[in-house]
Amino acid sequence: MEYNRSQSLSEQAADEILDMITVKKKFKVGDKLPNENELSALLNVSRTTLREAIKMLVLQDIVEIKRG
Repeated sequence: MEYNRSQSLSEQAADEILDMITVKKKFKVGDKLPNENELSALLNVSRTTLREAIKMLVLQDIVEIKRG
């Protein structure tokens, strides 16, 4: 993930996840994202940063959180 000084790490992580969905087509509608440990390692960010990124995507109706 490239570092952009004008964005927080969580914003950058959210952008990268969105890119994986829309551009790279790694995930389709309805697909389950990797777990926090895997995704944070893939993006090279902490789980806390990843959670903030996911919250941003939830607020934009890009992903939804389903428990269980």
